[in-house]
Amino acid sequence: TTLLMNFTVTNSGGFGENDWGGGVFVKGGSKPILDSLIIDGNIGGGLYGSSGGGGLCVIYNGSKANINNSIISNTTSESESGALFACIGGEIKATNCAIINNNIIGVSAGCNSGGYNNAIELINCTVTDNSNTGIYIFGDVSVSSSIIYNNGWNGQDNFSDFDENWGSLLVSNSLVQGGYEGEGNIDADPLFCNPDSGDYTLAENSPCVGTG
Repeated sequence: TTLLMNFTVTNSGGFGENDWGGGVFVKGGSKPILDSLIIDGNIGGGLYGSSGGGGLCVIYNGSKANINNSIISNTTSESESGALFACIGGEIKATNCAIINNNIIGVSAGCNSGGYNNAIELINCTVTDNSNTGIYIFGDVSVSSSIIYNNGWNGQDNFSDFDENWGSLLVSNSLVQGGYEGEGNIDADPLFCNPDSGDYTLAENSPCVGTG
């Protein structure tokens, strides 16, 4: 197992049409552990809706990235993409991560280029202030003990619509703007300290403090 820890990954990607990739690119059955990374300012692969990528791009069956204690931000792309992006059977498990201020989808499970047999699990993550949808569902997505807030051009596009034949979404013990069915979910302002200055820590009186 490969371990990548305490690195900043920036200014990567920008591949051409029919290319995949981005800041960190996982394929071919690899199962890396990524810890304490700053993945910032990267460009997803692909062009004109062909192929794709993102800050962390995982593709092909058997490929799975476990990413912990990391920040994924300021990702852009000219194709199908997400700050966290899984396609063609790729899987991502993200724990204690901030997916913030991306100029694309925050978390993308699947893409039209590669089908719907993808999976992303978010545990204690914050997905906020992404200019496109917070979480795109064309595969299986699980969210627990997380904050999903203020995504999309109107600040309210937190989850994409999805067909249950092609995807699933399970959310529990999370703060979701606008609410979402599931045990322990709440609809409230998370009370970030100073998001305009990039400080997404929680104020002492945040409804998320002490809730797991």
